[in-house]
Amino acid sequence: MMKFTFMAKVFLSSTCDDLDQLGYRAKALHAINQRQLTPESMEFWETRPQPSVQKCLEKVRASDLLVVVVAFRYGWIPPGQKAPDRRSITWMEVEEARRKPIPIVPFFAAKEDGPLWQLGERYRLSKAKTDAEFEDLIMRARLLDKFKETFSGIDIGQFESPDDLLHKIYRALEPWDARSVRQKKLIDDRAYLNSLHEASRHIEIPGISRSRGTRASGPGDRLVNHALDMMLLLVRFR
Repeated sequence: MMKFTFMAKVFLSSTCDDLDQLGYRAKALHAINQRQLTPESMEFWETRPQPSVQKCLEKVRASDLLVVVVAFRYGWIPPGQKAPDRRSITWMEVEEARRKPIPIVPFFAAKEDGPLWQLGERYRLSKAKTDAEFEDLIMRARLLDKFKETFSGIDIGQFESPDDLLHKIYRALEPWDARSVRQKKLIDDRAYLNSLHEASRHIEIPGISRSRGTRASGPGDRLVNHALDMMLLLVRFR
């Protein structure tokens, strides 16, 4: 008989131009695969490079949890929104996960230096060539700060490199790993059977008292002993 194992579907939410370019998304997907979970990510969609908002949110709703990776870039802002609260697609995906709701596992970049920092809005402010570009970067930097504030009160993983992100996502996803779930169930089952074993060490029946390891005596020995043995088995392994 075939056995089917539940594999949680993990939606990976992040900006693309920075985290994809520097290999962070690839490491995050590798961590999800290592946990034998099913990644839900735009890398596997046919509508690259820019899927629709509707498709992204549908994929979030069809997932079991969302891993969001946030660095120093606000990301794509779907058109048609009014200032000042113009949501990025990453922010929209997180809001959809909260609305469903499904668990959210966030990771923030820890170091404000290096190539990842240099792709962010605050670093690029000094290189803006026009007033319009400067104002756009200021707006995006402020919205990114506001987005990060929505995670207050939540445990946030900090990462410093692609490999560091891989290891931390791998550890964070352990509760959804089918192997960990099976192992926990096995431990719980053993504890339950041990408790039944202890509870069945002494069984009292009107007119008969029997402790584990003893045999009944008197008329009908064989019938009584057999009945009590069957009761012990039923109690222990029901």
